[in-house]
Amino acid sequence: MGQENDKKLWRRKSAYPGVYVRTNGSRFYEGQPDECYYIVYYDDNNKYKYENIGWKSEGFSVDDAVSLRNERIKKKKEMHNKKKVPKKNFYPGRRVKTRYPGVYVRTSPIRICSDGQQDKCYDIMYYDENNKLKYEKVGWKSEGISIQDAISLRTKKTKKKSKDELFIYDPVFHDVWEQYKQNWFPNLKGKTHILNRINRYILPEFRNYRISSITSLEVEKLKRKLLTQKSHLGLSGLKASTVRTILADLRRVLKKAAEWGLYKGSLPVFHLPSSDDKRERYLTPAEANRFLDDLTLISCDLYYIAKISLYTGMRLGEVLNLTASNINFDSKIIYVNGKTGNRVSYISSEIVSDLKKLIKNREHYLFIKKSGQKLSTNKVSEQFGYIINAMGFNKSVKEQKHKFVFHTLRHTFCSWLAMKGVPLLTIGELVGHTTLEMTHRYAKLSPDTKRVAIEIIGEVIKERKIV
Repeated sequence: MGQENDKKLWRRKSAYPGVYVRTNGSRFYEGQPDECYYIVYYDDNNKYKYENIGWKSEGFSVDDAVSLRNERIKKKKEMHNKKKVPKKNFYPGRRVKTRYPGVYVRTSPIRICSDGQQDKCYDIMYYDENNKLKYEKVGWKSEGISIQDAISLRTKKTKKKSKDELFIYDPVFHDVWEQYKQNWFPNLKGKTHILNRINRYILPEFRNYRISSITSLEVEKLKRKLLTQKSHLGLSGLKASTVRTILADLRRVLKKAAEWGLYKGSLPVFHLPSSDDKRERYLTPAEANRFLDDLTLISCDLYYIAKISLYTGMRLGEVLNLTASNINFDSKIIYVNGKTGNRVSYISSEIVSDLKKLIKNREHYLFIKKSGQKLSTNKVSEQFGYIINAMGFNKSVKEQKHKFVFHTLRHTFCSWLAMKGVPLLTIGELVGHTTLEMTHRYAKLSPDTKRVAIEIIGEVIKERKIV
């Protein structure tokens, strides 16, 4: 019966840390219920442990419990400190670099040479056949081994490896990508988009591949998969232009690996898929006027953003990055911080008054939220998408390249200039194209300029003709 009562009683904390007391109503000492003392601590295996000290009726007190717990903790600390003794204090000593590459020396605190000096052991370091770092013991000075023996042995090891072409480091793609992110990402624009493409399409395929295993055939398989494989929603494969961008990201990462010396083998050669989904839609003057007029009834900011893009050919992100310091009204110049670098755009007389109004009411960015932060490119693009669809511009239009989107304003700027006979090189410089091929798509809009150029030859000959 007493044992059953003991089980029902709970330990309670005392006034001392880690010391507990349990009162038993069935046992008495000096007319009072007897008390049992316990201590709690972590043992050598870091496990939580309860230890029974004894009953008050047996002569134990709370001071005995406190003293015993302090002894247990002190003992544990001593054991812990012994384990933390540095390895360098133990035989056979710590490796120390010598002035010879890949050769190390260890000094023994126990062994003594015949000359009365502490014995030394020589080790060498090199990469084995599996490109793993390997340390090899050469021998002790007391055994007749010298540092020259260590140098000679390491030379033989490295020469054999070089002969067998084993020194070429062949890293895993994921490691190369981490180096690329750390060292090259700060130089790039559109980091978020690149990161999303690599994580979504490249890493699932090549994460654990050695660079030498990413062959031309493997890349072709990935290209075919991206173009044809259906998504979980049942949608068809990616557009050719999107696949081009993904494979271009892969090519840039691999080239950087070779450029930085992370990989010295041959890189895969692969062709980017041809794309015929370039946007062909541009606005007529009537459509442009209607679009801008309707925007004035919806949002002043969206109206100014669209008008600046239409009259300068600037991208949406470039317009949203505009600050007062980017605009020079005396020279009628806009300094554009563009997607492909910095360039100069020119202010048309139709937007001078608009820009002055914006600068008057803004201290930094021309287009900001109520909180004072710069407008988000993605959010503004979505707003324009909703408004354009509501206006009915894309009604019954199925192909993406024929739809009216914000970028159509930039395409309209280039198209109108081409139709007026402006040279393609000039158009490309105004909008920040990196290659003439990007601007050549507008050549079909100015066929008469070629005919006029031919006629100029005849006029020159007539002027020089001797009568």
